[in-house]
Amino acid sequence: MSTPDDHSYSTHRSKRTDDTGSAAPVSDDDTRFRSDILMDDGASDPGSVHSSDSLQGKIDMLRSSIVYRIPYVHGTLPIGPNEEIKLFYGEQDNAHCIDLARPTEERLNRLEEACQPATFGRDQKDVLDETYRKAGKMDLSHFSTHFDPSHAGILKLVQDELLQNGHDKLTMELYKLNLYGKGSFFKPHKDTPRGDKSFGTLVMVFPAPHEGGRFVLTKAGDEWSVDAASEIFDSDGAPRIVYIAFYGDVMHEVCEVTSGHRVTLTWNIYTDCEDETLPLPREDALAALLADERLLPEGGYLAFGLRYDYPLSDLTYMSNHGLKGGDAMIVRACEALGVQVSKYVLYGADSHDDLERMFAARKDVYFMSSKRIDTSSGPAWNDVSEHLDYHSGIVIRDAGSEPLADHHSVETVWVTPYTYRNRVKDTFMAYGNEACTDTVYGNFALFIKVDRKKS
Repeated sequence: MSTPDDHSYSTHRSKRTDDTGSAAPVSDDDTRFRSDILMDDGASDPGSVHSSDSLQGKIDMLRSSIVYRIPYVHGTLPIGPNEEIKLFYGEQDNAHCIDLARPTEERLNRLEEACQPATFGRDQKDVLDETYRKAGKMDLSHFSTHFDPSHAGILKLVQDELLQNGHDKLTMELYKLNLYGKGSFFKPHKDTPRGDKSFGTLVMVFPAPHEGGRFVLTKAGDEWSVDAASEIFDSDGAPRIVYIAFYGDVMHEVCEVTSGHRVTLTWNIYTDCEDETLPLPREDALAALLADERLLPEGGYLAFGLRYDYPLSDLTYMSNHGLKGGDAMIVRACEALGVQVSKYVLYGADSHDDLERMFAARKDVYFMSSKRIDTSSGPAWNDVSEHLDYHSGIVIRDAGSEPLADHHSVETVWVTPYTYRNRVKDTFMAYGNEACTDTVYGNFALFIKVDRKKS
């Protein structure tokens, strides 16, 4: 297998909403390098001007140094004229072989007949619902192939673009074959996290002729589209493999296939990033802000809402390692300064009935916990207050807001605002492939405690 010959971001479409509510395009350069554009939370306003010596100016300086890149990498792999990609499947007495490099219609039809209807995870159960997902699948136990994308340098590309790290810290595991025939599709979903070290997914689309089946990724109001059907053959008609690797928490869908067969193999990507070397934001900007006595004069927290979701086993407190992109940059800057940073799950009044009553429906007040509240038995939205004590969490509120009458609360300044409030409900959303009851996605925020005690 040759190395990638078309690794670029040229096929993505990024959509944002401007002040009028209309979609506003974002260029490739802006998407990759401008944090004020990419951060959906309004963390940086390019139209505002603050003195670099002002408190807000220092917050803006730190905020603008956190860079988020697009959450996927995409390109093509050329297939040599004599190269075969054999896939074996079937029972011992009824075995079949298909060459995925140049599959014939007859063999594609036979492969489709051998597939099972594809299920997906919802409410922590496997669901067969062809109004949401209509496709065929074949589990790894029912097929085998010699094809290994790591030999073509795919793992290195994923490391460089998504982990932003050239060290060998990622592993891939072949997971499943999927076949989308005419009329097949998969509505928006996230991929099922397979343990706390789940990092992302690699999908490889093989050169089986088809139309439709666009792969659409969305994250924080941005949208990107990969039309593999138009890329599986080059301008001379030579076959190619289209690959898309992306963070596991990115929402994505497969649009309807209108003709032919869309054939894919999927790999789960795992990471073990204990010693990763990641780019840093400006540590001096963080140090200058923390040293400014105008920041939280009575003490409190400097907070960073994380852009990405992370796999989290129930009631497990995730480590600071294994963070993605700009989220990891924040931790690395703190480590460089020797500043302790803590991670918490936040619960807000807008998603929990009991907290809405307790906090008088205020949207600027949160309960932060070092543990995820167990929701494995069902949507236990009304049980959060049982954990509201000084041993398991802290009540925080936006800096400058009114104190709570019945609860002690701590003021918090957000460098990157926390926009999701919490993601407990994601436990019950649609996940790609089968359900995994041990692990769900969690959304976190990072906190630096600011102590202004006077001597």
